[in-house]
Formats: sequence, C-alpha cells, structure tokens
Amino acid sequence: ERNSSVKEEHKKNIQIETEQKKEEKKAKKQPIQSTGNKPKEVKQIKQTKQKVLSQSEIMDIVNEIMGLDDQTLIYYAYVHLKPAYRDYNKGKITSDQLIELSRKKMAEEKGIPKQLINKYFG
Repeated sequence: ERNSSVKEEHKKNIQIETEQKKEEKKAKKQPIQSTGNKPKEVKQIKQTKQKVLSQSEIMDIVNEIMGLDDQTLIYYAYVHLKPAYRDYNKGKITSDQLIELSRKKMAEEKGIPKQLINKYFG
C-alpha cells in the first residue's frame, strides 16, 4: 500500500511537471503584445546596462583589439559575423574587410561608442 501511494504521488508530480513545461512552451511561442511604453523602457534598460567608459579604458580596449592577430579576428567573424564570413569564403569581401568588420563588432560589444568605433576602426 505504501509503495503504491508513493508511485502514484510520483506519477502525479511527473504529470504536473510536464503540464508546466507545456505551458512554458506555449507562453514562449505566443507573440509579445507591445504597449506604447515598452520601447522607452527597453531603451532605458539598455542605457543603464551600458557602462560609461573612461578615455583610458577606451584606449586600452582599442589597443587590445588592434593587437589581435588576423587569424583570431577571422575566427571571431566566423563565430559572430556568419554572413560576412560566408561572403569572405565566396570571395565577395577581402580578408582586410572581414578583419575591419570583426574589429568594429568587437569594439561595439565591449561598449565603445559608435562615433569612436568609426574614428579608430573605420
């Protein structure tokens, strides 16, 4: 009797877990309904997440990126810039162009403002 009640309880727990997973999947598939305030909230969140870098920190990042060898930057493009890497493989862009794109993307991810990215890498 005790064994059977434990088994039944276990089955119920499994059923509950599977139902919860199904509900989570449905929630993920449903489109997010936007309200008028959402874009502003998202912009504010992005701005607060982005750390303001000092000039010396920016120069350290620039020097670090400029010091990377070409193979590392091409591999970075392979991982993070798939369409550009495909174009490079097809001969549509040169390795120098791919490296420039990689440096710009890397600087952007490190938090350097776009104006400075264009100044140093473009």
